[in-house]
Amino acid sequence: MTTSTERPTRKGFTLSDAGREFWEHPYPLMIGAMFVAALTARIIVGDWQITDALVPLVMLALFPFFEWIIHVCILHWRPKHLGRLTIDRCSHENTGHTTWIRAAFR
Repeated sequence: MTTSTERPTRKGFTLSDAGREFWEHPYPLMIGAMFVAALTARIIVGDWQITDALVPLVMLALFPFFEWIIHVCILHWRPKHLGRLTIDRCSHENTGHTTWIRAAFR
């Protein structure tokens, strides 16, 4: 029995396709505007310290971890049962996006 060590390649979705998809949503513009506003405010206030560079670096380092936690806790949520109480997430019927978490008695 032989096994291939080659990874399957994803075809049909390039990095430029991902970039186009990313910029079609309002969030990149909102995040960019907030970044520019925060940077402008920080420049106006002045009094630069080492933490001004350290905090964004720590945030960038921790972001993948928090993103993974959110992914696991929300997207892979399974109903929890506390006696007769069931805690479950509800999905929007048309898009599949989670809208809220509900609790109901069985």
